[in-house]
Amino acid sequence: VDEVKKQGETKVDEVKKQGETKVEQVKEMTAEAKKEVDAATADLPKVEDKIKTLSGEAKTNAEAGLATLKKAIEEAKTAAGNPDTWKKAMETVKSKLADLKKQVGL
Repeated sequence: VDEVKKQGETKVDEVKKQGETKVEQVKEMTAEAKKEVDAATADLPKVEDKIKTLSGEAKTNAEAGLATLKKAIEEAKTAAGNPDTWKKAMETVKSKLADLKKQVGL
């Protein structure tokens, strides 16, 4: 009985270590992914400043585009632990940022 108990505890310890390793890998992936999102959106302050100079419908449309972009950025940061979802989210962020930059003339 003690031998079986000891084997069970050893197995539990191994699984626990594997889980801890996986958690650390996800944390690292998440941190790197968030850095990449930040790097991809480094031009965001310029876009926001440009939007402030616009008026009328152009400004309204640009502000709506900015809100959509910010939502996509948050989704990308949230998806950072899942490589497939994150990749799609990053493509969306880059696309929306490029569209917004064109829209405001950057």
